[in-house]
Amino acid sequence: NPLARAVLFGDREGMDEHEQTLFQKTGMTHILTFSGTHFAAIAAMVTMLLSWVGLHRRQTAAVLLAITFGIMALMGFVPSVSRAGIMLLISYAGVLLFRQADGLTSLFAAGFVLCALRPYLIESTGFLLTFLSTLGILLLAGPLSSLFAGGMKGQKAQKGTLKKVLHYIRPYWALVGLSVLLAAVTVAATLATAPVLLLSFGELSTLALPANLLTYFPIMALMLCSMASLLLPLPPLLWAVEGLEQLS
Repeated sequence: NPLARAVLFGDREGMDEHEQTLFQKTGMTHILTFSGTHFAAIAAMVTMLLSWVGLHRRQTAAVLLAITFGIMALMGFVPSVSRAGIMLLISYAGVLLFRQADGLTSLFAAGFVLCALRPYLIESTGFLLTFLSTLGILLLAGPLSSLFAGGMKGQKAQKGTLKKVLHYIRPYWALVGLSVLLAAVTVAATLATAPVLLLSFGELSTLALPANLLTYFPIMALMLCSMASLLLPLPPLLWAVEGLEQLS
């Protein structure tokens, strides 16, 4: 499946020109690049498997550290993979040393290492986008989430009856909370990368927010089902991958 390969490995060769243009116009090309999201999905699956075996947190961190470095090497240490990978290596090393990694420190450490090894990266649009989007999320996602959530609470206060009814629909509020977080992350990344996009391409997609909100759940499900199908190529999983690809 072309989209599944692109989402899992960043391999876009199977996608036709129309599909790739669609992702570009909606500001969703980051989905087709192996990055922190992929590392997070892999870490979640590995952590779940290792918890069944009985490994504790530090043992799991050691395994994830080795897997992360292996993925970086397998991907050829490309900037987008290396940036996310170095941040995770610092985080896992912190667990092994009984320390808490700081997001901003990890980001700038990753940027320093990459630019020290490849000084020309500072002029690379791809590197600037992945660095600035992460910086924007670290700095702005929290305040924006609070701002959006505060606005929603103000609206709910004006709708007392509806609030009482929906209070008992807990999955609804979980979905709303996740949507608020996704909106905050998308807006934060868009604001941080807007100057580079405008200078490099002369345009800025206004479809990024709705596109991210609408495709996040099917894309994440597609990624997880694709990973599972690599381990267990069962027909139901393959059908799920195909259906999620069409939905996305």
